[in-house]
Amino acid sequence: MLLDSAMLPAAWKDAMEPEEIRRLDELADTHWWYRSRTALVEGLMRRKGIGLQGRRVLEVGCGCGGNISFLGGTDAVATDLSADCLRRAGRRGLNQLLRADAASLPFTDGAFDVVLALDVLEHIRDDAACVREVARVLKPAGVLLATVPALPALWSVHDEAFHHERRYSAGGLRHLLRENGFEPMELCYWSSPLLPFVFVLRKLRSAIGRQPPRSDFFLAELPGLSAICGALQSLERLSILKYHLRPPLGVSLIACSIRG
Repeated sequence: MLLDSAMLPAAWKDAMEPEEIRRLDELADTHWWYRSRTALVEGLMRRKGIGLQGRRVLEVGCGCGGNISFLGGTDAVATDLSADCLRRAGRRGLNQLLRADAASLPFTDGAFDVVLALDVLEHIRDDAACVREVARVLKPAGVLLATVPALPALWSVHDEAFHHERRYSAGGLRHLLRENGFEPMELCYWSSPLLPFVFVLRKLRSAIGRQPPRSDFFLAELPGLSAICGALQSLERLSILKYHLRPPLGVSLIACSIRG
């Protein structure tokens, strides 16, 4: 099913600063935010009855392979733009890896049952083309699980460090999915308890003036912060998955969509 990959255009560059790739590799298994995202995605899949075992799974934009915790043991294929990320993902145990453009996937039509795009769409200039490609490689009624950074008002040097093209509103993400082959089954904000803190932090960083691109993840080193943030995320996850509460705003968005 994997097709021969053409030479990549010379203009292609990594989807984030090299230092952020190194930091991502170090933090992917332990940082409270990545652990919270994994738990939320897994919980939503369980609630929707979306199993991965025995199904053809594609992760678009696998980064350094931090999702091996729930992709391990599945027949999963992973792609990324960054050769550095793919090398690191290979060391984590993902073994079907391909460097590919998310807006021009080298797979046959209807090849997969489930596609994961976890914090990927914001990196892609033509995100609509990417969503259409995902719809193409999914089987009819196949499922896309996507997360993206939320709220354009939160744009900061953090986004620049990750080479983001945009942040999304819930309405904007819903429109993107519906116009390009999907019907959202579930779409909501998350990381809501941290929104006031993140908003203030990013406005303060912006007020400092021009800085070298650096994400907020340097704060992972502050004593006690990880435990507090992890606990807040756990409470929010319980409210979303068990009590079906929907935060009105949040730092991120999650969507579970079915191919039309």
